[in-house]
Amino acid sequence: MAPVRASSWLASTLLLALGCSSEVANPNPVDAGTDAPAVDAPAVDVPVDAGRPMRSPQAIFGACDSAAECRDGMICRRAADTGLPGGQCNRECTRDDECVLFLSGGKPIDGFCQAADREGHRYCARVCANGIDCERDGYTCQGINAGTINAVNICIPVCTATSCIDGTVCDHESGRCRPADAPAPTGRTLGQSCVANADPAMTPATVCQSGLCNPQVTRDSTGAPFQTGNNGGFCVSRCILPQGYNSSNIWTDMELPRSNCPANGICFISRTYAEGDLGTCVQSCTEDSDCRVSEGYACRKTFRVTATRTRTFANGFCEPFDCAATGARACPTGYTCRRSMSGTTLVGDCVPST
Repeated sequence: MAPVRASSWLASTLLLALGCSSEVANPNPVDAGTDAPAVDAPAVDVPVDAGRPMRSPQAIFGACDSAAECRDGMICRRAADTGLPGGQCNRECTRDDECVLFLSGGKPIDGFCQAADREGHRYCARVCANGIDCERDGYTCQGINAGTINAVNICIPVCTATSCIDGTVCDHESGRCRPADAPAPTGRTLGQSCVANADPAMTPATVCQSGLCNPQVTRDSTGAPFQTGNNGGFCVSRCILPQGYNSSNIWTDMELPRSNCPANGICFISRTYAEGDLGTCVQSCTEDSDCRVSEGYACRKTFRVTATRTRTFANGFCEPFDCAATGARACPTGYTCRRSMSGTTLVGDCVPST
């Protein structure tokens, strides 16, 4: 089968849907339906032993589990309370210059005073150019406020198996730490159907634990409903790219990596190939039957590297297939192939017939 075209949702999902709130992901119940297959492995990790001596007081953005581990009267935003991996020394702010990290003998690192959270508090975030800049396990770099004068890249939490300590474990769906003895989160999980949080049709049963839904319906420039081809919607989540992605062969091995995604996920490139940068967790597969075929999804394992060369991996991820591609299957019952031009290429999406 011809390689599936590059998908715009991979490039846009995190920019459009990723929030930088300090809140733990929405704990909403799961609804029934035909979704991603269940997996045996849990989406959370075994707790890291918290038996450690108290840290010396940390500078802003340093790890902590109590205010005594922070300098200059700062508060500790504990992992168990906020989901921030390892906790974080921080302060409430009104200006960016209140968030600067001063290093002994080094150049200060800029900070950003974030918008108010649900309780009306504004906290500092570390400014970054890439994920490595964030310098802490369980954090990577994300651009916010794109297209405005306040556009900036800041460090955000995306927990790993080793970054949740002090009695917390990593919930790979939300990318946040949670107390090891807390009830397991509920809500839509990676690859399952969903409705976007901002959609009027959203109910507690349709929200992704990650807060990231590629919805079936969006709005066009006139405000009219537009069918995206993501039939039923599907949940994705955040991850941190491991070493091995590159522009020459996409990935070094024959099997695409999980990294810190949920157990049924693949961590795929979003904007860059660089180790430590932000990636997108997508539902893994090895064959089409692993995906929601009846809604127009297929397992994508072949990727175009250059204009004349493709590469096929042992695994891939579920995505809507291109019904206009040469040799493509017909859309499933109840769907019609909507053809359009993407640059000079004819592409097709299966959309509801009525």
